[in-house]
Amino acid sequence: MNKFRLISALPRLRTTLGTQILARNLSKSFKILQIAPIQRASASFTPRSRLLHYSPSSRRNCDWGRPCDCSECSEAAMSEKCDICHDEPAIHQDSSYSRDRKGIGGYSFTSYCRACWRKHELSREKYEQEERLKREERKQKWQSMLQEVRKIHEYKEVPIAYAAEKYGKQTRRSQTAILKILKSDLAEDLHVFKIKNRWKCNKLRVDKVDFEIYNRSLYLY
Repeated sequence: MNKFRLISALPRLRTTLGTQILARNLSKSFKILQIAPIQRASASFTPRSRLLHYSPSSRRNCDWGRPCDCSECSEAAMSEKCDICHDEPAIHQDSSYSRDRKGIGGYSFTSYCRACWRKHELSREKYEQEERLKREERKQKWQSMLQEVRKIHEYKEVPIAYAAEKYGKQTRRSQTAILKILKSDLAEDLHVFKIKNRWKCNKLRVDKVDFEIYNRSLYLY
């Protein structure tokens, strides 16, 4: 009886002995082989047109390695002399965000002396005033067009795709954004409504509207 028990226990003894030997060999091999920890190298490529973070310790206050205009990055980009006249010492600094031809964004910093900073402030105020006047003119143009559209009381039913197609040809908006504007902002003026799960609009009013003027009344190009 004991002999049969010993024979039945032999496979289990072999497996346990095998695992013990394998574990012992692995432990010896791992003691001999020492794997160095992985060290992550920080990005060393810094384009001239974009300034990355000056110190790794400031990453917690910035955008994790992306271009920014924080105080530390501004101080690192500050020039000793004015970038405009190249004679007087720099006192003020200005930053502007732009994108290159590949679509990668970044900040460009410009240092100014006292005289050049005054000229820069005057030119910026003049530019903002001109843009404000342009926006007001575009809004007035759209309001005058809207008054002419609202005088049309006749109704000719067409699918909303007719207005969406005209909107897409005159602007660069997506179809999803166009349909959202037609169903919300311009629904009352273009007689946009839903009949039997289908959206309709007034063809006569759509033909009168210039969507490019409407788009420019909201945004500046």
